Amino acid sequence: MRNNKLAIAISTALVWGIGTASADSIPEGYTVTELALLPQALNMVPHGMNEQGRVVGTLTDILNQNIRLDLLDPEDFPNVEDVMNPTDVERRRIRDRLIAGETVSTSPRNQKLAMELGFLFDVEERELAGFDENDAETGQRSDSADFRALSINNQGIIVGQAGLPYHRIEGTDTDGEEATFFTRESFPVGAWTDGVNYRTVTGNEGLIQGGTASLYAINDSHLAVGYASVADGWRLEEIYDRCTTPEDEEGEPISLEPLSVCLWRFWFANSGIREGVRTPFTDEEAYAWQFDAQGNVIEQGPLGFAFDPEADLEDGFATVRYAAIARDVNNHGDIVGTSRRVLQGAQFRRATWFNGPDGPVSLRSGTGDGNISEAVAVNDQRIVVGYTDRFFDQEPRSRLFYIDLDDPDLTAEYPVGFYAAGAWRPRAINNNNVVVGRAEVEINAQSNRRYSGFVFDINSGSLRNLNDYLPCDATLRIIDAVDINDSGEILAMAMTTKQVEEDGDLRDYNALISVVLKPSSQEPEVCTGPGSEIDRNTRKGAYMNPISVGVLSLLALITLRRRKQS
Repeated sequence: MRNNKLAIAISTALVWGIGTASADSIPEGYTVTELALLPQALNMVPHGMNEQGRVVGTLTDILNQNIRLDLLDPEDFPNVEDVMNPTDVERRRIRDRLIAGETVSTSPRNQKLAMELGFLFDVEERELAGFDENDAETGQRSDSADFRALSINNQGIIVGQAGLPYHRIEGTDTDGEEATFFTRESFPVGAWTDGVNYRTVTGNEGLIQGGTASLYAINDSHLAVGYASVADGWRLEEIYDRCTTPEDEEGEPISLEPLSVCLWRFWFANSGIREGVRTPFTDEEAYAWQFDAQGNVIEQGPLGFAFDPEADLEDGFATVRYAAIARDVNNHGDIVGTSRRVLQGAQFRRATWFNGPDGPVSLRSGTGDGNISEAVAVNDQRIVVGYTDRFFDQEPRSRLFYIDLDDPDLTAEYPVGFYAAGAWRPRAINNNNVVVGRAEVEINAQSNRRYSGFVFDINSGSLRNLNDYLPCDATLRIIDAVDINDSGEILAMAMTTKQVEEDGDLRDYNALISVVLKPSSQEPEVCTGPGSEIDRNTRKGAYMNPISVGVLSLLALITLRRRKQS
């Protein structure tokens, strides 16, 4: 059971600036190491790190893909002089149009290219390429398989989501004419790899094309969690009937495309590229898979959601659907994430403990909360971190909370943060109760506030902006901290300026990169002058004097009113 006196003491320290006796787990400084960009991509987005410092993530803005120039229709590329001999710049234009070129990218008759590749950093960086395969006609890699690597456990097992390669198949189009199509035989699926062997998983059996799935986290007992389809959605069933009906109601014949092509059109138009982000066409719930060490699924099943459909009938809101995602699992098997109730034009999201004593439990608590809350991570001390929307001057701000699952009341604590009305969201928590994430750091801006990665120690209440640990002449800016291990190493995402060569010239672009911050006893430089960060002492948000908090809130309020009056 949680020590409630300690919880009260910590909460009081956060409000009144009184220090606790807990030791500060945040080091004096960090050494910052940038992971080298791989030649396959312009950006490297980090997602997870284990205790050995191995890092996984995704590569985006892919370079040098094997485009089938011989299959291009020159009329689709009017800004390319010779599609069979494009310049570097023209090749980039071709790729962009194949991926997001209106009628070009939405047609299954055009080549499909990968948008994300998985990577692993273990001493050096390398692509996790095992979900792709060679084109049967060219013998070259198809460059059409996507892999989003999201989590890695201490045995080096990596999980995420994969979009399997596109294949060329022959068939007829809707006019009955012979045609060749690029298509997949499945929707995006859950992915497992040990770096050598690659496997995919789905949810419930018997669904159209296997349904969809994604794995978000895996613990050291090989229990993975995420979401998966538990039933075909009514819209998918409707389109499936249309794709498999040989004639219309009047008995007129219909020239059908191949089934996988017809379904791909529906998936692409209604779900976005990943995760059913627009209109889910399957019924998706939080899901768990128990693997063995070789990647075989021993047991799997849905986890439910933290809403009561019968009770919801009484509140007057018309429910369109329920959905849920499991975001994290600790080594005790506690699973947390988010339950969603989707209405017409709105939704409720509830931070959820999926395997509570009596099933899924809503962790949303406290006054002033909005209708949006999410649980993001849970550690082996059974501390859950998440965020909820709270309103400040009628503006919603994401506010970090933490909850002890051993507390029978599941009381949510809300630290102040960098300032009282600033948004901040956690991404991960280690077993020393140190949290990382991203937070707003500009007090006076009403909108478009800059975000920085932060590190926050729950036990001591200490909070730091990770950009304060960069050298004064650093050419990068940390915009998010995505993971932290028990050694205190932090995995973060940063933005910087890089160069790429095209047609003999160097082109500057804003790159997303991955950096690792390792604890150091060396205190960071204090940077002053134009463009420097706010002084380090003002970033100890948990220990801010209440008068300072009030002044900063007042300044923010004055700024908002001035903007409204102007």
